Amino acid sequence: MIKKILGILLVILFVCGLSFYLYKVFKNNGDTGKIQQTNQTQKKIVPQTTQVDKNKLPENFPSNIPAGSGEAAVLDNYNAVNTLGEQLASRTFLSDKSVSAVTNEYISLLPKQGWTIKNVFNVPSTGVQYLVAAKDKNTLTITVSNDKESGKTKVSVSNIEAK
Repeated sequence: MIKKILGILLVILFVCGLSFYLYKVFKNNGDTGKIQQTNQTQKKIVPQTTQVDKNKLPENFPSNIPAGSGEAAVLDNYNAVNTLGEQLASRTFLSDKSVSAVTNEYISLLPKQGWTIKNVFNVPSTGVQYLVAAKDKNTLTITVSNDKESGKTKVSVSNIEAK
């Protein structure tokens, strides 16, 4: 029982931390965007998010990894640029495979595609698994969980390309 409670607390802590990080990096500041100083002018950098047709991959999304397919399977699909000018490509989709099968597929495939797996975080009590991989200037974050609404596995893949 204590292990289950600790597992849930760890997931909550991780999700809160990840949410806070993503909020800080990708929040929409409107007209109060960060000012970047240059020798000649000031340039205002405002975060931008652009929805992408669900039948296409977002720009800068790795084309050689599983990303769901078909309008019904893809829940969210977008590109974003944060205040640092880093590119984010994100896609969330549903899979008929189990959480562990999807995670294991990425663990097996990513190194073959040149990615280095940096971390795998598994919380069995909640059914959520996280995977972080890196390649060149790219950081890939994958969250795999049970989607209670559809009864399928929800997969969220985000690629951040640093400047």
